[in-house]
Amino acid sequence: MKYQKLKDQSNLHWYEFNDGTKVQINKLSKMIAKLFNKENLTISEVAKKINMDKETVTHVIRKLCVKSILNRQCGGKNKQTVYFKNKPCLLHEIYTPKSILKNFKILRKTVHKAD
Repeated sequence: MKYQKLKDQSNLHWYEFNDGTKVQINKLSKMIAKLFNKENLTISEVAKKINMDKETVTHVIRKLCVKSILNRQCGGKNKQTVYFKNKPCLLHEIYTPKSILKNFKILRKTVHKAD
């Protein structure tokens, strides 16, 4: 049996579509996050769009919620949870443009403990 070197091994899990193709978590999470650019979706709608099991989609969407990429809202008559992409704060974009932030350098960082 041939073994791979430790640095060549991937510790990312493989997820399988219903047609049999496999993909790693980082590509799958980007694919799912891209679906939320235009609309709010439920887990079952995402599972139908990408042709994957609901359990797998639930696992990936929960990871995206923990990373604050997606938010969720419960409600409605059928009490389905709707997931949506976080919208950036418009005031933050207006008052701190990215061109200004590039000119600043952090010289040192000081941490103070609360008494």
